[in-house]
Amino acid sequence: MNNNWTIKKLFEEICRIEVEHKLFEKEIDGVYFWKLIRFSLFMELSQKLELYGEAHPLPEQTENRYIRVLKRLINGTFNSPMIGDQDIEIMLYPHERKVNIDSNLIDIYSYHLEDKWRQNGIKFLVIDRPYNGKFMRKSSKIVRYDEPLNFFSLWSYFKPKKDIYIDHLNEIETIANIPIDKIKTLSKEHISRVVNNFKHEYYYYNKIFSKYSPKKLYIVNAYGKNSLIAAANDLEIETIEIQHGTITSFHIGYSYPPKVTIPYFPKRLSLWGKFWYDISQLPIDEKNISYNGFPFLNKEVEKYSDIERDALRVLFISQGTIGKSLVNIALEFASKNKEFKVVYRLHPSEVEKWRSLYPKLYSFSMNNSNMVVETGIVTPLYKSFAESKFVVGVYSTALIESLVANCELILVDLPGVEYFQDLIDKELVKKVKNAEQLGNIIRKDDEHMMIDSHYFFSKCREINL
Repeated sequence: MNNNWTIKKLFEEICRIEVEHKLFEKEIDGVYFWKLIRFSLFMELSQKLELYGEAHPLPEQTENRYIRVLKRLINGTFNSPMIGDQDIEIMLYPHERKVNIDSNLIDIYSYHLEDKWRQNGIKFLVIDRPYNGKFMRKSSKIVRYDEPLNFFSLWSYFKPKKDIYIDHLNEIETIANIPIDKIKTLSKEHISRVVNNFKHEYYYYNKIFSKYSPKKLYIVNAYGKNSLIAAANDLEIETIEIQHGTITSFHIGYSYPPKVTIPYFPKRLSLWGKFWYDISQLPIDEKNISYNGFPFLNKEVEKYSDIERDALRVLFISQGTIGKSLVNIALEFASKNKEFKVVYRLHPSEVEKWRSLYPKLYSFSMNNSNMVVETGIVTPLYKSFAESKFVVGVYSTALIESLVANCELILVDLPGVEYFQDLIDKELVKKVKNAEQLGNIIRKDDEHMMIDSHYFFSKCREINL
């Protein structure tokens, strides 16, 4: 059904409609609803247009639904930030996913802040969210669980839900040639649920922030936490987002039409480097941005700097959205280039189901010694970079990180590659359409282009926001 749609074209189509119909100004029951559904709308349309597959396949739930609800209630009540009474200056919402480093589970994007705050005697509280349904860190005096379903706010779940009247989309007949009544994200049922959930969560976060009165709120991955940002902004708490991934011209969570006021957006951003600001359409003035590098990246690259690089090792970086297409290219390349060691590295969300997601990859890797399937559970990402001469992918953040590790990056022309069009235009990286072109590029292997990695990842310094 594609009809020549691309990620860029879809993004521009959504922006056009947003400006034409002033969607960011529209309210439903006092809530700016469009900001809440924008990301899910983009993902639904990209899948309907066959641009993306499923981004992060969720693990199957084997536990009884009522037991899960009971556990949520217990966690939300007894491990909640509503329990406890301490003065704090800073509240941190880290990334849900944690990495095991030296027997400690850390959020690689914010752990260095916790260390600095401890060293400087700054009082802070960490509010963790579950990853794949489970909280990865143990609760403690400074680590509490973010669970809006608890006995303190349970009443708001049972409040009569308003029958929301939605008339803001009546003038829109289609988006990307898809009839609006065929788009689930824009259904009355979905929008009503999203708005009601926002109001419940807003009440919960308002209670937490009023209890602790932090001066600053740091968040990793803020574009999925609208109610959190809204409550903090309304209480005039300084909201600061810490970069956790690619920010580009067409990233639906960060790029917006120019000269449009965007609700529920952090007041400040801490970015890895100026590159991410230059290529995006962030709805925030550069004076409210700080470039602080990526301390974990620098530390890990240095850790493996003495490893001898294998000139025949080709590392593919997978992503759920384009995994099936990328697997096919990796398999064709491996079958036609037996002298190369081809490593297909799974995204963490693919690890549990990869054999059923990619049966051809499983079969081929079991019967061909030059194809290896790699996971972060066994091999650290930066160790894999250090061992590899070539890195191949589409638009993963890890691809930019591989440049810091001095790998030769090759992009595959699949949906999402537009995110790094600036790198392609400046001839800092090469782009290929298929396995044959990939083989030709690798075999030709021109002189390696040296890239100023500080443009992407500034020299690390203490965040001064």
